[in-house]
Amino acid sequence: MYNISPLRNKFQEHLQKTIQSKVNIPTLHIVQVGNDFASNKYIQFKIKKAQELNIITKLHHFETSTKHQLVDLIKSISEKNSGIIVQLPLPPGLESVISFIPASCDIDLLNSQSKNLLHPTIQAIDLTIKDILGFKTDNFNDFLKHQPDYSQYQIAVIGQGKLVGKPVTEYFEKHKEKL
Repeated sequence: MYNISPLRNKFQEHLQKTIQSKVNIPTLHIVQVGNDFASNKYIQFKIKKAQELNIITKLHHFETSTKHQLVDLIKSISEKNSGIIVQLPLPPGLESVISFIPASCDIDLLNSQSKNLLHPTIQAIDLTIKDILGFKTDNFNDFLKHQPDYSQYQIAVIGQGKLVGKPVTEYFEKHKEKL
């Protein structure tokens, strides 16, 4: 069994220092349409973590909405160069609003403009694998930059969901690893 707590604590400390060094306090905007139980729990978790990092968080919750309302909101938020999460799932017909999130504001990297950026899920998996494989350094930035040789390992990705399985598979396929 792997205990991720020490790595999580190091990463959180690194994030706190990075955020504290910023002149402008970051703001995270979460846009939610509907009242999905799992989404509500996930949003509560996101808000709690953001608060632990001293990130201002604003939830824009709509029971129902139109594409026009959401696009206007996203454009307004992005003018402030804040981070935006559009919580999935969205009601049918509204999923195209994701394409209006500028890559510079797209926290979940769901917009097609964001495809070349390293998905947050992959970043977390990458950090965990480095820790499991025993890479050690006192400098967390070195830890972030280190690229292990995965060629001696067989890697299996179970599931091909939009937010985890598919991005992870694409990452390892891009690095020509055995899946």
